[in-house]
Amino acid sequence: NGMFGSIGVALGPVVAGAFCHFWSWRAAFIAPGILSVMLGLALLAAWRSNSVGEGAAPPPAGSVPPSRGEVLRAPLILSLTLCCGGLIFPSFTVVLPKLFELRLGVDGALGPLGIGALVGAVYLCVGLSMPYFGRIADRFPTAKVYRSAYLLLAPGLLLAALLESWLVLLLAVMLVFTSSLAGPAENKLLSHYTPGRW
Repeated sequence: NGMFGSIGVALGPVVAGAFCHFWSWRAAFIAPGILSVMLGLALLAAWRSNSVGEGAAPPPAGSVPPSRGEVLRAPLILSLTLCCGGLIFPSFTVVLPKLFELRLGVDGALGPLGIGALVGAVYLCVGLSMPYFGRIADRFPTAKVYRSAYLLLAPGLLLAALLESWLVLLLAVMLVFTSSLAGPAENKLLSHYTPGRW
């Protein structure tokens, strides 16, 4: 899910840039909107016919259930990082095209399609790496992976506000990598501390 979700995010600016370049900015909203409604209706029909569904996954072998105190404390602690992450990721996704336009020193030479392709390339690199992020969350202590991702993200965002030139592109890749690395660890923590009956 994380991999295909990231690929979807990667395709978004490329498709929007192409519509803006060849047609108009309105087409960048209307055409994907129509496609999204059609896909949503198809998913609804598949769900009603029981072609798709969801099932509860069994807990991993050897996992120790959390104590009642941990179940109460963990959501309070995670809610802070969830809130920050929920602000950072979509904000960065929206700001990234303008950041590239202003900081790469291209003076509008790339156009909407070129900027969209660069943003798409950043998210495509990350999307293809999602399976490895999941393995990192499985192999190393989950809480340490989660903390490390956010500790790296904070100074990276500060640098993004200050850097100029093509270094911004490299930093953007590193920031999205770091943000996406936190995702599988976050999901694992939420799954562990959520009562089974939920």
